[in-house]
Amino acid sequence: MQRKRHQPLSIPSEEEEDSDTAMEPDHDERESLLPQQCNNNSNSFLHKEPVDRFRVVYGIFLFLGVATLLPWNFFITAKHYFDFKFRNLTLPDGVPYDTGNVTTDLQTNFESYLSISSMLSNLVFITIAMLLVRHISLNCRMLVSLVPIIIIFIVTVVFVRIDTDSWQHGFFWFTLVSAAFMVGLTAVLTGSVFGLSCLFPPMYTQAVMSGQALGGTLSAVVMIVAIAIGGTPRNSAFWFFLTATVCSALAMGAYFALYRMKYSRFFMSNQARVSRREVQHINADDVDKDVYEVNVEIPHSRELQSKTTYFTSILRKIWPYFMSVSLVFFVTLACFPAIVSLIKSSHYKPGDPWTATYFTPVVCFFIFNICDFIGRSATSWIKLPRNGQGGWLIFCALLRIGFLPLFMMCNIHPDKRKYLPVELADDVWPIVLNIALGLSNGYIGTLSMLYGPNNVELDQAEGAGMVMTFGMTLGLASGSVISLLLISLI
Repeated sequence: MQRKRHQPLSIPSEEEEDSDTAMEPDHDERESLLPQQCNNNSNSFLHKEPVDRFRVVYGIFLFLGVATLLPWNFFITAKHYFDFKFRNLTLPDGVPYDTGNVTTDLQTNFESYLSISSMLSNLVFITIAMLLVRHISLNCRMLVSLVPIIIIFIVTVVFVRIDTDSWQHGFFWFTLVSAAFMVGLTAVLTGSVFGLSCLFPPMYTQAVMSGQALGGTLSAVVMIVAIAIGGTPRNSAFWFFLTATVCSALAMGAYFALYRMKYSRFFMSNQARVSRREVQHINADDVDKDVYEVNVEIPHSRELQSKTTYFTSILRKIWPYFMSVSLVFFVTLACFPAIVSLIKSSHYKPGDPWTATYFTPVVCFFIFNICDFIGRSATSWIKLPRNGQGGWLIFCALLRIGFLPLFMMCNIHPDKRKYLPVELADDVWPIVLNIALGLSNGYIGTLSMLYGPNNVELDQAEGAGMVMTFGMTLGLASGSVISLLLISLI
């Protein structure tokens, strides 16, 4: 059941604030005055809420959302680069290495193995982060995730310039391990960012979700531009991964910039007050101290609770949204990118700019990510089903299972298929299906992530954000595993 707003406490006058004899509410009165909604954006606590000037804090959360999925998006979008690295080395000059008849097993299975290893790592890391959310400071989690991500990207940039033809299988497994470790770290980053956004009004959680889709769109645009410039796959990948390295470093700076913004410090200091159950006017001199305490004492229940009690209490309140977000991302990862990236134009001609070069980057990656971004952004204006109608969200998520057989019947290796025939060969089908997949993924997934933390008490807000992130990751991991099975059935 959605939490009810309480009447805001009247603001004391300056004389009352300065008086040493001002009376403090008794314990019961304090409890009744505590804000019960982590995303109350008016009269937020005991004094007037500051203004997010020029939407700077919103922009920071948007950029942090970009950073949470940018590493994964850059790895899966660099398909041409990895096709080159794992190409058939016995082909004569002039024969394309990425056509259906000459592709190697490493090229065919790389996307699926990358999805499986990364998402399983994602699941393990987010589970650990969720269990330790009340014991490890936010600053620690952000640094422990972002610094290694930057280092891994630097190593990836270096390997672009190294000739790995003599040890393709070794490079294959090295890439999978490094990508899996990096994606696992992004799970910690994602859970931390979502948990932090739950202390703010709901538009900031929506900003994180939109940022994730924007990161995917950015990676697709960078790849298309790199191809258009006319560089080799190695040169394109060099600038591709270098861009990801710079963006990850900027994300670290953006996070620490929150501590210099009056608006963000306001919400973070309020949370520190509520987590300690103290009701008093927050003076300007107290804000930095309170923000520090948010980092040292991540919001926790007033009474000491076991991990099981804490998370089962949250899950009882948000389970429909947990289920819907898991189902949404299960279907998405079962299709994208493992199956979708295998679809070829039915008019394929070697050397043709559209069918041989731009079809996969545009149809597979760009269209999905831009539609995903549109779907997530649409939740700012349209919210149907509404909060409290979790059953309808689950129903909508279940309908998306129909995407699985439809994508499998598209033009994927028509000469090498074992079971399903090609029924949707025309190029319009992957375009239409990818539009629908992206829009529904962004819209239903974002509504679920918005509604979930809105149905718990304030001191469980960050825990709810982590639980919802775990649900998202569970769907991603299970979808990536099933994608390999689905490919074998084509």
